Amino acid sequence: MTNTNRFVMPGTILGNTHEYNPGKGTYMVGENILAGTAGTATYAVNAGRNEVSVLSKKDATLGGEQGDKKLYISLGTEVYGKVMYIKEDLAIVRILAIGDVPMNQYIEGILRKKNMREFEIDKLKVEHAFLPGDIIKARILSLGDSRKIFLTTAMDELGVLYAKNQETESIMLPYDWKEMICPISGLKEYRKTAKPEFAHFNENEMNEEK
Repeated sequence: MTNTNRFVMPGTILGNTHEYNPGKGTYMVGENILAGTAGTATYAVNAGRNEVSVLSKKDATLGGEQGDKKLYISLGTEVYGKVMYIKEDLAIVRILAIGDVPMNQYIEGILRKKNMREFEIDKLKVEHAFLPGDIIKARILSLGDSRKIFLTTAMDELGVLYAKNQETESIMLPYDWKEMICPISGLKEYRKTAKPEFAHFNENEMNEEK
């Protein structure tokens, strides 16, 4: 087994059902097993079959101020965060991890509307891209002070990884580059989605509409 005991964010693909049984802190999209919470992915044998689980901070201590890994911050570094609140022209994000290093202190990310996507910025409504509670993948655009980082989600692979439907509270799946869909109700919500690695994503529609 590979990639044991690594820090993961919600929406990270951990394996598939041919290799593992889904355990605590995971959910499935087709044959893929994804992380349903931020934490440490663990792979173990349960009832004679490999099982993958995600232990949140409530379940396990990652150790050290930033775990056992050194933290290097530079422009373009990928970060993961939780949208705390939105305004007309920006979203405020709590940085949960920089690279694969989880943050044990509060660091604020500022995602300005002009950096949310690469086109038709004047037509974009922030609430159609991000909502409080969304888990996002972004990159560092510039550095403010030691507690503040400016972010971008303009590239296709950046954006919302994990979000819940406002009506059903179910985990939504990415539908195309601007929408996510509730698998229970079929209801869609606007989001600036991060292009996923699995086939559910409507890539043809993304390429046509963009």
